Amino acid sequence: MQSDLNPIFHLMNIDKLQNRKNKLVKALIASAASLIDISEEDVLYDTFYLASRETFTYAVLFDESLNSLPIREQAITHLKNKWKSWESTGILAHDIWSWQSFTMEQKAIIHNIWTLVIPVKGLTHPFDGLFDATHRNMKAKMEMNDKVVTCIDAYCQQANDKEAYDELVRQWHDRFDREVIKSIEISPLLKHIVPFAEKLNQFTNIRSWRAFLQQRMKINATKGSLEQQSMVNNEPPTENNASLQDEPASPDQIQVEIGNMTAEPVKFKCVEILEMTVQILNLFHKKLQDICASRQKNSIEDIIRIFPDIQQAENDLNQLQSLLDPLALPQLLSIVSFCKNSSRVHRICKGLSFLNKAVSANIDSTLLDSVCAINKKTSGDECALTYEKYRDKIEKPLSDDMLTLFSYYSSGSDLFEFLGSLSNDDVYNLQEAVNDWEETLVSTNIVFEFATVKNFVDRAYNTIKVKHQELKNTPLQLNDIVTGFATIWKNEQFKDLLTYLESSSLALSSIKRIHLELVDKEQSKRRRIAD
Repeated sequence: MQSDLNPIFHLMNIDKLQNRKNKLVKALIASAASLIDISEEDVLYDTFYLASRETFTYAVLFDESLNSLPIREQAITHLKNKWKSWESTGILAHDIWSWQSFTMEQKAIIHNIWTLVIPVKGLTHPFDGLFDATHRNMKAKMEMNDKVVTCIDAYCQQANDKEAYDELVRQWHDRFDREVIKSIEISPLLKHIVPFAEKLNQFTNIRSWRAFLQQRMKINATKGSLEQQSMVNNEPPTENNASLQDEPASPDQIQVEIGNMTAEPVKFKCVEILEMTVQILNLFHKKLQDICASRQKNSIEDIIRIFPDIQQAENDLNQLQSLLDPLALPQLLSIVSFCKNSSRVHRICKGLSFLNKAVSANIDSTLLDSVCAINKKTSGDECALTYEKYRDKIEKPLSDDMLTLFSYYSSGSDLFEFLGSLSNDDVYNLQEAVNDWEETLVSTNIVFEFATVKNFVDRAYNTIKVKHQELKNTPLQLNDIVTGFATIWKNEQFKDLLTYLESSSLALSSIKRIHLELVDKEQSKRRRIAD
């Protein structure tokens, strides 16, 4: 509107400067305005899509130079017609998305404009009321669309009529681009999918459920083919081609059944697949209930068999809470957590057992032995009780770095025994000798890191020894050992200790070889001197 090339703009400025009393200017403005055909589309863009106080329509509606002219009535009529259309016919999705994207300032301008044709009653502007209600309606329909699409994509990939459903979804989705929201209704076929989606979608990404479902569906499809063959051949159903019973089979049994199937799997319709999926979900639910009920006496092996990936079992259990006994969930989470971390837990406990002897401590060896004794045949109750006791006494109070250090005392016990056998002179000689050794065998950096580990261990042991003396030779507790290590670990030179432990463990055989050759040389030298 405010353009140097716009004659009406110049006339309006002159009219304003002359206090709107110049009749000639007014006549010129009226004449120019009469030549303008203001369409409903122009009004809609100026008052909604690109609403601002700088548009021509805004000037027509509110500027004193124009608001008494017939063109204003034209604009008002267009506004009334559009509002009536929105109220009676409905609003397009595009208009709703535009409304949702507007800033507060843009919405304030729109309110100001449309209040000219919409009576405002109460705190909520009618414009907000209509558009927000339509947005909720659209959102509900889009969510229904997403539910259906998720369900079909997750469970009906092999359906023989999936393409037909995909086409229905596409057509329904396309309607949002061209039809008003209130007229868009889901087709009966897609609506029939909604109850399945509401029941099944929540389990879509749970690995144990997907594995269970895949196994059962494969058997269903293959047995369906066998039944069809029997009907064609007028054969009675046999044990091998009978329908699946409600009692869920174990994964091993299922694999045997699948291996015995030779017929080409039959394909089902989408609704048939979803009906079978719900039935299989009921079997899965029953299996989970059985696990919950027998978790205390059943072995770990039996409990975790339902989880194809133990690394994801905790996540599965948390997502399956609606199907689980809430009283059983904590114990099941404890069991799968142990199974997931069993290797590390065993290393930590074995490392602490090694330290227990090395520094004459009084760490609960019974607990350490009990944890290390847990295996796949251990009962769920014993596993959970022992593991939680371990977590309370060892894992939770200690940092992850400290636990990793203790784990090295198990996997790298040879390293610590070797470190204990070396004097400071031995380590110095190693550092001197490695400069003349083959670089491919062991590098100077590795020996430096090895020496740093030796320094750390010696200083930590000395600190622990002093603490032992302060306690007047009463047994050291785990906290005393942790404090001893932590005190020395604060030193900047040990910030990469865990990395050095790893490199030293990997290079231990080479370092031992160098040390042995140094010892042999020293002994040979002494023998020559003695001779």
